[in-house]
Amino acid sequence: MPALAITLAYGVCAAPSTPGGLMTPPVRFVSSGLRSASQWLRETGPLRDLAARSDHLLRIQVILDESFPHLQLRAASLGADHVLLVLARSHSAAAKLRQSEPSLMAELARRGWQVSRIRFRPQRDGFGARGPATRRPAVMKPPIPAAALAGFAALAEQSSSEPLKLALANLVAHHRRRV
Repeated sequence: MPALAITLAYGVCAAPSTPGGLMTPPVRFVSSGLRSASQWLRETGPLRDLAARSDHLLRIQVILDESFPHLQLRAASLGADHVLLVLARSHSAAAKLRQSEPSLMAELARRGWQVSRIRFRPQRDGFGARGPATRRPAVMKPPIPAAALAGFAALAEQSSSEPLKLALANLVAHHRRRV
């Protein structure tokens, strides 16, 4: 296996053994055949198979993202038996996807993938890089208009029901504090 080109950078250091604190110039090991890391992975036995499988999963991931952008799915594996394992964020998302399995299989077949079955599994512990599901920010509702508050206060005074009077009085007091 030919060696890869390696360059060690140099710079200022505080090593007492070197005058002026400078390290020696860079050492450079160069072979006649330079290769990129991805090229090296594609040409190395077991790594070649791993790189091919990850490339296939990335291509399937693109199809999943285009087909279901809002569900944030993950293509987990494509076995030798042509069974695709897809991870979903929740049980409800997996159930929804099971209903759309035929259309997704048709889309994969249209793009040249041989998939005999798709298994959808919920992923309970989140997705790592994409992060956990986030909550929507709270939306501030506009305050109740002053005329409506005055109407509720008048209704509270006229009501014969004590629980209704108390509820309306609390509502008016709460919303007057907000304004």
